[in-house]
Amino acid sequence: MKNSNQLAAKSLLALAIGVSTNATAESKIEEIVVVGNRIEMPLRQQSAAVSIITSEQIERRGQASLMDVLRSETAINVSNSGGPGKVSALRIRGEEGYRSKVYIDGIDVADPTGTQVGPQIQQINSAGIQRVEILRGAQGLVYGADAGGVVRISTLPQREGLHGGLSAEAGRYRSQNWAANLSYREDAGDISASISRQDTDGFNARTIDATGELDGYENTTAHIHAGLNFGDGWRVAATLRDVDSRAGYDGFSASSDHVNFSDYEQRSGRIAVSKKSDHWQHELAYSNSETERENITAFGFQAKGDIETLQYLGAWDHKAHTLVFGVERETQTDQLNNNERDQDAVFIDWQWQAQEQLFINAGVRYDDNEDFGEHNSYRLGIAYFIPTALGELKLKSTWGTGFRAPSLSELAYNRRPFAPDSILAVNLREENTRSFDIGAQLFLENGAQFELVYFDQKVDDEIFFDLQAFSGYLQENGDSNSQGVELSFRQNLSENFELYSNATYNDTETIPDSNGQREQRLRRPRVLFNLGGNYEFVNARLQLSANFRHVAGQRDSFVEIEDYQVLDASLRWAATEQLDVYVRVENALDEDYQEVPSYNTSGAAAYAGLKLSF
Repeated sequence: MKNSNQLAAKSLLALAIGVSTNATAESKIEEIVVVGNRIEMPLRQQSAAVSIITSEQIERRGQASLMDVLRSETAINVSNSGGPGKVSALRIRGEEGYRSKVYIDGIDVADPTGTQVGPQIQQINSAGIQRVEILRGAQGLVYGADAGGVVRISTLPQREGLHGGLSAEAGRYRSQNWAANLSYREDAGDISASISRQDTDGFNARTIDATGELDGYENTTAHIHAGLNFGDGWRVAATLRDVDSRAGYDGFSASSDHVNFSDYEQRSGRIAVSKKSDHWQHELAYSNSETERENITAFGFQAKGDIETLQYLGAWDHKAHTLVFGVERETQTDQLNNNERDQDAVFIDWQWQAQEQLFINAGVRYDDNEDFGEHNSYRLGIAYFIPTALGELKLKSTWGTGFRAPSLSELAYNRRPFAPDSILAVNLREENTRSFDIGAQLFLENGAQFELVYFDQKVDDEIFFDLQAFSGYLQENGDSNSQGVELSFRQNLSENFELYSNATYNDTETIPDSNGQREQRLRRPRVLFNLGGNYEFVNARLQLSANFRHVAGQRDSFVEIEDYQVLDASLRWAATEQLDVYVRVENALDEDYQEVPSYNTSGAAAYAGLKLSF
């Protein structure tokens, strides 16, 4: 473990020492982000920890699944159970995936049919995505987010005029990926549409399956977003999205059936009417996301549910003050267990530029859950700029709280027929979260960015499944926590060479046992380290991109998970202004590793493809 920590620290320190100061890249300090407050605000004013992924970065990395793109971001780890389309957990700062929100063009794409209500991150293709913003920590007050954070995905066109593209690739495991997208933007409105297909034979998902059968995956995703702009700041926008997939998977034991399939379909839609003026913004929106799952096995299983949201979002901006406020009603339906629940919320978030270099924000949210009553959540943040000889130093800190009510599925499982008396006696209650971070960002005049953040977050009375007797869901008194340090760096070393790196050290602890002893939380790496870059051979019209990922210090229920290193690389040739030819290799070092014990991961896999743009 010590060597792993030293590797991350020494590698990132070497990068920092070796930074060139002759680059000409523009600072991103004034970049506009939405994820922090649900309205457009400069990054300068954000006190929370925010990461941004652009469409260019997604294209360079080349992965068909968004979860693979996210792996190289600060404080993010993914635990995948057996390949593309299989059950996966996206953890931000060590928190469970269901404690984070994922929005696509304003739609909450959480799956209400799962054990907990959370996003099926393995079902989101990267095709058609223009921008991803990641808010780390329990600072998502205006979303009602829990301890993990918020991932906000946008497909809105970034450029004026008509643009489009076609891409196709093939590679190992008889994989075929293709996508098409079209976008148009002008003053009167915009439209973006995409369709993608991911199809692979895959590999044997589990190490205990001696049959050697392959567990493939296929996913077809169609997405369209359109908006019309009228006079006096009026706008009407609509989004439709459909995801249809099938994944093969293996049973839970060596003797179980290994010819199983899981079908997944999610149909989502949103319509919004908004009005902007010099000092006011208003938006009234309705969205619905319906999910249907079916496991095709010897016994079979079906589940269906939806999330329906009606919300009003407002903002008032005057001189040094900005108020963001809203009202919403969310209805979750679990049709398998014939349950439904409403949750109403009101929130207000105040942004104040107290001085030219000082920004303060404070917010409060009131939630009324039909089953678990009233709860208040809070957020407080501060950002202060100090001019230096190299650029601007931003000192920042945030504190926030949140809560999660037990899901309809958790409650139904504990009240199922023939549940043991020990489980029937358990009255699950809500979890409460607290999150604090403090850090610094340095924006150099040459465009380089450094960020150092310390975070500490706790989950009180965490709900967990009984992995000993498999009796149901239990709840402990006390708190589990995650605390650590995030260090990141990005710079254009020259006009054609970009380098980036991030390292996260996370010390996690469970609720104390009967002897007062705490253990490391399951599948939470102590060390995450990424080193990557892009180099463009200008005259040859070649672009080389690579990312090296080091993951260390994980444990599962009864075993330690071995440390591993994965290298992904791609080479892209601009044959013409419209045609790119590329080759990419995932796990180029052919690392033999596991993210979840007894589940296989991909070996070295090469892919070749074409992309036509206009």
